[in-house]
Amino acid sequence: MAGNVSRWTYATAQSPYEYFVNASKLSDYTTAKKACVNVGGMLVSILSNATQAFLEQIVPRKPTAAQARHYWIGAVKESDHSSWLWQDGKKLSYSAWDHSNEINQTNERCSTMWAPRSHKWLSQSCLNDRYGYICQRKQNSEC
Repeated sequence: MAGNVSRWTYATAQSPYEYFVNASKLSDYTTAKKACVNVGGMLVSILSNATQAFLEQIVPRKPTAAQARHYWIGAVKESDHSSWLWQDGKKLSYSAWDHSNEINQTNERCSTMWAPRSHKWLSQSCLNDRYGYICQRKQNSEC
């Protein structure tokens, strides 16, 4: 990803962040997290309905066969019994969990946005699964 990040998208001129959606290179959680750090950012923190709505516009809802259906986002848990936090340590004050699936199952400490299911969030195991990912960084950040 570091060599091909020409498609950062700005939410608004007032937003301090820009976003990158990787829909075609599927990665495990650790690789996705490192890829975002390598370009001066982190996996996305979705702090408001406005950010969620913006991401719904740029993440393909009906992906092609070559595109991801799930995207790693930055909500994580340190243990099965801890609270969900964003990677920067902020508590989740906004959420868009898909309540038709059980949240907080054992060993599901990472999270994804599920594009075909109205961009709702799912808790996921951090191990092995390979998905797309969404990075955020401060606007005009240098790699």
